Amino acid sequence: MSYAAPNSFTQFKDLVARGAWEPTRGNLYSVEIGFPACLGSTALGPGIPYDREYYDAVSYFADNVTVPSRNLTTGDTQNFGIQRSYVTGQTPNELAISFLVTKNLWHRRYFETWMQSIAPDSENRVCFYDDYICDILVRKWERGSNFLVKSKVRGQEYETRLNKATGVWRFTGAYPFNMGTMNLGNQSSDILRLDIQFKFERYRFTTKEKIAGGWTNEKVINNVDSVLDSNDFSTFVGV
Repeated sequence: MSYAAPNSFTQFKDLVARGAWEPTRGNLYSVEIGFPACLGSTALGPGIPYDREYYDAVSYFADNVTVPSRNLTTGDTQNFGIQRSYVTGQTPNELAISFLVTKNLWHRRYFETWMQSIAPDSENRVCFYDDYICDILVRKWERGSNFLVKSKVRGQEYETRLNKATGVWRFTGAYPFNMGTMNLGNQSSDILRLDIQFKFERYRFTTKEKIAGGWTNEKVINNVDSVLDSNDFSTFVGV
C-alpha cells in the first residue's frame, strides 16, 4: 500500500486527532493491591476498614510505578558456520512502587505488617505461600474519553467527561520482598517516600479498547447509578 505523501504533517495531525493514536501521558494511572489472607482485619490500623478507603490509600499515594520489562533468555549453538542463538525462557522481574508517606505513617505500618507476617524476624518460620500473595492491578487511564455523563441539578444541566482505562497490567501471585530506606535529616523538608519492590509469578497486559469507534462515538448516560454494574460501563471507565 502506497501513500501520496508519506511524510505529510496534515496526515499525521489527522491520525493523532482520532484519539487512539494520540501520544499518551504517564501521569494518569491507578494502583490496586489485593488484600492478602495472612494480614487479617487488624492490619490496616484503626479507622481504615477493608473497603474503598483502603484502595484510596494505596492508589492515591502511589507516587511512582515502574512497570517491569519482559526479557527472554537465550542460548547459543554453532554446528558449523555462523553461530546462532535460540530462546530458552524468560527472566523473572520485579514491580516497583514508590509511595508518598503520610503523617500517620500508614503505608510503612502496612508493609511492615505484611512482610513480618510472611517471615517474622522473631521466629524461624514463614507463612504459607497462598496466604501472603495477592494480585496487583495497574491501570493506565486517559483523559477526554467519549463517555459522557449528563445530570440535572435544580434545573441546571451539567456534563462530565469521564476518564477511560485503556490498558491494564495484572500481576499474579505478588508479594513485597524489599522495603526501601527512609532518610530523615535536618537539611530540607522534602516529602518522604517509601519504595516497595514486589515479586510476582507472572503478569499479563491487555488493552481495553477493542471496538470500532471506541474513541469517536459519544456514549451518553443520564444516571451513573443505573450503569455502575453494566459491562458497558466497565469497558469504558475500567472499574
